Amino acid sequence: MSGARVLLVDDDAALLQALPEALHLRLPELVVDTCDEALEALRRIAEVDYDAIISDIKMPGMDGLALLERVHAIRPSTPTLLITGHGEHELAIQALRGGAYDFVKKPIDRDYFMASLARAVQMRQLSRQVEQQRLDLERHAASLEQKVAERTHELVAANRAKDKLLRQRDQALDEARVAAERLQVLQHVTDTALTHLDLHNLLSELLARVQGALRADVVAILLLNGASTALRVRASIGLEQAVGEEIALGMDVIGQIAERRRPYIVDDLTEVPELIPGLRAQARSLVAAPLVVESRVIGVICCGARATGAYTHDDAQLLRLAADRIALALDHARLYQEVQEAMREQRVGHLRVEELATQLGHQAAELGAIIEAMADGVFVCDPSAHITRLNKAASTLLGLPVGAAAGLTVADIGEMVQLRAGDGEPLAQADIPLLCGLRGETRTDLLTVITQVRTGMEVRLRISSAPIRDQLGNIVGAVAVSRDVTELDRLERQKDEFLSVASHELKTPLTSLKGLAQITRRRLERGGHTEAAHLAGMERAIVRMELLVNDLLDISRIESGKLALRMEREDLPALCRQVVEEQTAATNRSVHIDLPADAILVDLDADRISQVLTNVLSNAFKYSPTDQSVTLRLQQTADEVRVAITDRGPGIPKAEMPYLFERFYRVPGIDVQAGSGVGLGLGLYISHEIMERHGGRIWVENNPDGGATFTIALPMTARLRSVSIPLKVVNSTQG
Repeated sequence: MSGARVLLVDDDAALLQALPEALHLRLPELVVDTCDEALEALRRIAEVDYDAIISDIKMPGMDGLALLERVHAIRPSTPTLLITGHGEHELAIQALRGGAYDFVKKPIDRDYFMASLARAVQMRQLSRQVEQQRLDLERHAASLEQKVAERTHELVAANRAKDKLLRQRDQALDEARVAAERLQVLQHVTDTALTHLDLHNLLSELLARVQGALRADVVAILLLNGASTALRVRASIGLEQAVGEEIALGMDVIGQIAERRRPYIVDDLTEVPELIPGLRAQARSLVAAPLVVESRVIGVICCGARATGAYTHDDAQLLRLAADRIALALDHARLYQEVQEAMREQRVGHLRVEELATQLGHQAAELGAIIEAMADGVFVCDPSAHITRLNKAASTLLGLPVGAAAGLTVADIGEMVQLRAGDGEPLAQADIPLLCGLRGETRTDLLTVITQVRTGMEVRLRISSAPIRDQLGNIVGAVAVSRDVTELDRLERQKDEFLSVASHELKTPLTSLKGLAQITRRRLERGGHTEAAHLAGMERAIVRMELLVNDLLDISRIESGKLALRMEREDLPALCRQVVEEQTAATNRSVHIDLPADAILVDLDADRISQVLTNVLSNAFKYSPTDQSVTLRLQQTADEVRVAITDRGPGIPKAEMPYLFERFYRVPGIDVQAGSGVGLGLGLYISHEIMERHGGRIWVENNPDGGATFTIALPMTARLRSVSIPLKVVNSTQG
């Protein structure tokens, strides 16, 4: 590209400055002239034979298409590249049909533009070379004619040399004619390349041109496959059945032509292996040349004739020149097809986006209808904590007209309805559920109290909240769902009051009945009556009733915050041993104990921890076979003491474990192995509450070999936990 000179025509001053600088960086030897209007450009084009002209299609005065027409009139061989804006596809097609070498869409893809310009300049310089060769041949022909004239003049003087001079003249004229014909062939190939954009039609036209120029019986174009590992027969005249066949690179003559990048002549195809299936049946000699674009091999073109030795070195050179133009044309057509495919994909993408937008609209409408139909109040806020949506139920809970809260901040609404915690204390702003959601926290069943704006009524709500995240996980808002539990809380309090009163009313007559039964049993035993055994069973039934009543009393104390703990320094192994002895004596069941010999002193309420151990041991006896022992093991760690009680029962279904420590819950489908199956499902709930108030833990795990293990853990030092209801703690001293 040494010494190349191009003209840039555009009314955009910024482009006139930026584009030459970019061209100089990529093509430092290229000289770029600029012009901002078409008439001045025509004047320069008339004075200078540029290698390429770059022009914008839309310019004031004379546009790029008109300029293209005038350029073809002045410089028909100068390639012209037109720059188009977005959406000017039809203008671009019109420009190509009008003779433009290429078009470039704004914003300009620099790599594509540089490659296209380089090809245009290369084609122009090649055209000049061809023109120069034609002129040289014409001068040569003129020189020959001059020689013929001189020789003819000499023949006038010497008739003996006449015939020889005439033969020399005829031979020179034949050479000039052949050279002119070859130039015409190259021109036809170039014209075909510039006037066809469809690859299929282009291949058919090119094959026909080459076949006529080289008088070939068979013509084929082979292009690299997608993996660039083999040549595939893309189009052919005379070997249509071979289209689609592949030849590995480096294999045989044709594969070597692609690798060596130079023409090749085979005088007799019977002396070489079969190159293309069916070729030897149609031809005896072959000439082939590589298709090269910017030092990149894209394929091979080959011609075959039925006669042996049909092709000369001149034929090979002619095919090579034609192959260079064919390669450029194929690459140009490929780029055009890629642009067309990209535009088709873009249209399909637009349609898909519209379909998705419609689907999202339907889904949004469905979601909106569901939210509005919900009985629970739904609140949605954006990242700035402004309410963006709330349904009718939410407005009703707040005591506001529908839509009145939209646009307010979460803090404003909290202040408006006097948002408080479940115990009536003011709720810190950081603990407001929607604000917790904006911090990425999820809250469930938070009990709160509000005062309705319109009625002034106090309403108790259970609120669950969560963050709203986008596809990248970023928080884009928060949502909260509120349920009015005022009536449920009222019924719950009535139930607790009833249980408290009923248990207190039952405890006194049960105590009297138990005393009378004991006195009567002792009298009957002293009198030797057998009915004493019946009274013993009656006492056991009364004891079970007392346990149920005590459980109900404990529930009442827990709910009202009156469950008193008498914390003392106790020897936990000794306490475990005492509870085991009491239970084995009462049930005649065996317990395997694993206790340390030394005392382990822990701050605890001995009666309440004994109650926990008794509850767990009773369950172990109840659900274990009578011939199986229960194991109690005590272990000490750095900061806590653990007591594990293992039974040999059926174990606990994994799905039921989350509910095991809830009030009135009994695992369904498990048969009692020993003892009474009567119970309210309160023992484990009370045990859990007692351990919580000791700052300890209780949990259950299934054993791999069957059965379950309940573990209670107590801190080595007192660590009483705060609860939502005030807890009464009594510290007593030993003595």
